[in-house]
Amino acid sequence: MSGAEHTEPMFEMDMNEVRLLSAAFIGLPRDEVAGDVVWLQVEEKQRIWVVQSDLGSFELTVPAEHHFSTDGWIPVSDRVVRFSQACEALDSETVSVGLAHAEGVRSAIVVSSGDMSAVIDIPEVSVMGPDELTWEVSAYVSVGAKPFCEVLDAARSMPSGANRLEWLSPPMWLGLADGNVGLHIDWSDVLPSRSTYRLEALRSSGEATVSMAHAIVGPILSTMFFEHERLNISVGTVNNDGDERDAIIIGGPGWSLVTYTVNALLDRWERKVSTMLKIDEFKVLHHHDTEWLVGAMGNEVRISLHFGHPDVARVSAVVVSEVEETIELMREINALNVANSGVRLFFVEGEVRVAADVRLSEFDALSPTITEVASQAGRYGDLMRVFGTTADLDS
Repeated sequence: MSGAEHTEPMFEMDMNEVRLLSAAFIGLPRDEVAGDVVWLQVEEKQRIWVVQSDLGSFELTVPAEHHFSTDGWIPVSDRVVRFSQACEALDSETVSVGLAHAEGVRSAIVVSSGDMSAVIDIPEVSVMGPDELTWEVSAYVSVGAKPFCEVLDAARSMPSGANRLEWLSPPMWLGLADGNVGLHIDWSDVLPSRSTYRLEALRSSGEATVSMAHAIVGPILSTMFFEHERLNISVGTVNNDGDERDAIIIGGPGWSLVTYTVNALLDRWERKVSTMLKIDEFKVLHHHDTEWLVGAMGNEVRISLHFGHPDVARVSAVVVSEVEETIELMREINALNVANSGVRLFFVEGEVRVAADVRLSEFDALSPTITEVASQAGRYGDLMRVFGTTADLDS
């Protein structure tokens, strides 16, 4: 029981509050091991919950009378919310939340409903509360919550016949203009089809078009129960201690969701390459943004995206390393490049590498190029072993 000496009751939480908190968990990625927590602050006439991640933030304010204040923020484990979800699944109407003290120190959150209860330790954190976000709005609309969610759900729906395991949804563009909300999505990776949906706004101000992380917004809104509420949708800049990012802010009664805009071009191709690597069963050794390191035919192959004219994926592998730049080496590289077509050899930073560029407009060539580069790295490694150390994934 976490060594709790006594428990101080804090408040009763109804299932609507639980559902709203749970909604944030569906869209915003969570990692308790890495230090993610839910922040809770209890004041005399309200309590505030904040869920944050690198992709956005969700804040819920619940008006309520409390007999005490937490005097600041309390870090709460995600498991407090997940246990409350379990209570809802068993048709509980409310959940009691208390604060356990051990040796005069707040030690755990106690959650109970009916004959079920949980005592969950308060996580150790290095900060005193959530990031303080401020924002400046450039465009704004107010729309009916239920109609917007229906239109968003329709826009997000995958074309029939597309395998959800093989295809990831492309980015979605959110446009605010002329008293309307527009949603545009391009499914050309699956079939030649672009779709645009519009909904008349109840109120509007300004114009903006941004790429929306609908994989976050859609699941969060889909879990909420809307009747006659309105949604306020704003586009602007969010400031987090001097770090400014473009964002979309969606708000309803007592809650707000901040999601950061995405680079549509990067997001599209990053998703597409990751999906291809999974389908073709390449072993991904490392992935960060627009770079992947994969294992193929006993070699490590690097894939990096370069956006310009044209957009390309560069596929490369180390042939030999720990190499000195000599006339003999340069002559050998030049002779091999003259004698062969397709991949090219080059020397950089003490390594001889083999590489080939694939235009992203010819995406189907990427997978066989990975295999070809891996194969040639092994072949050239045998020929150039005399110049340095060969790169072998299995060694």
